[in-house]
Amino acid sequence: MKLNANITATALAAVMSVAAIPAQAKSAAEWMQVTAAVTVGLNQAIEKAQMLAPGQVIDAELEAGKKGAAPYYAVKVISAAHEEIKLRVNATTGDAAIEKNKGKASSKDIKHLADAKITLAQAVDKAVTAMPGKPLEAQLDSDWGKTSYKVKLLQADKVVMKVRLDPVTGAVTGSEKD
Repeated sequence: MKLNANITATALAAVMSVAAIPAQAKSAAEWMQVTAAVTVGLNQAIEKAQMLAPGQVIDAELEAGKKGAAPYYAVKVISAAHEEIKLRVNATTGDAAIEKNKGKASSKDIKHLADAKITLAQAVDKAVTAMPGKPLEAQLDSDWGKTSYKVKLLQADKVVMKVRLDPVTGAVTGSEKD
């Protein structure tokens, strides 16, 4: 009986450790494959999402479509009523659809929005100006407890870079290879 309890505890610990492994980031080659079919840019996707669900976009990420489907942008909008709305924007056609209204936005997201003076689209533009490349992802989040924008770019030399920006001025505060 004790042996079974030890085996069960060990098996549970093994499962939990595997579940805690974060998803692997896409390589530059994988990003090249995903972006090959993209005709709608990240800022265009942000604009399409805001037309369908007015508010402030705080997250937009290019995703590969599953089983041959077109790539799409997963977009998170915080409405004027502080509701979190998730949308999908087709990266080849620009068609936008609301996936889910998740209800009340988190206090963390509302605080980040209050800290930001520039929009996500403006942060993307500033990141591209500072470090030319194709925007893949952008989000308003925090870096070491301080609100910031993070923009991921695929550069012409096939290097994926993460750029951090000040949410007030849009100045680049850091960058690193992804």
